[in-house]
Amino acid sequence: MPYADIVFPNNNEDELIAMAEKLGYRELCLTYSLEGYKNAGRYNPSARIRIHHGIIASPKDVQKARNKADLVIVKTSEDTRETVEKYMPDIVIGMEDHKKRDSMHQRNSGLNEVICKIAKGKHVAYGISFAGINSLNHYQPILGRIMQNLKLCKKYNCMVIVGSFAETALDMRSPADIASFLELLGMDARSAKNALMNLPLIIERNRKIRQKKLIADGVEITGDA
Repeated sequence: MPYADIVFPNNNEDELIAMAEKLGYRELCLTYSLEGYKNAGRYNPSARIRIHHGIIASPKDVQKARNKADLVIVKTSEDTRETVEKYMPDIVIGMEDHKKRDSMHQRNSGLNEVICKIAKGKHVAYGISFAGINSLNHYQPILGRIMQNLKLCKKYNCMVIVGSFAETALDMRSPADIASFLELLGMDARSAKNALMNLPLIIERNRKIRQKKLIADGVEITGDA
């Protein structure tokens, strides 16, 4: 599977695509707000990289976004369980970014055993924004929470997605840099690479659902039937 990244354009799609090519990505998801999605597609097509379109939406707008885009992301640090169980976006990011204090024996990371099991069943991935981490002023506790969440995701086989989530080309990072960062947080090398390659799997599943080719998990309609 190819490495894929997620970015947030601001009339700089061509620069982001060019940088993704230089960094070694083969797929790129240009992600917009629901209101800004009308700008999707305003870039020079590339023969070297596959482009997808995503929307970052509020939980209540997930279905509206799903009818438009290849990928739906929700950023939330409140009531993660409701977001996962009721609204079912493709990826949830930012769940560790809150001001609640960690307990003495466990970090208040926004994720737990119950949410992981629901996320796996609902096909919701745990997302890590590289740019989001760098922009935080409470860096150390966030990293500890992410480390705990990665352990939970591994234990309960919950999908992990990591990306630059950059707004400018200079803020993008190579797959090798991001994979190394994940390994520092405790992921094994294979899982770190998978976190950079899981995005196309989600988008392909969404495509099959829209085309009514995926009836249920493991049950697909093939050919012209």
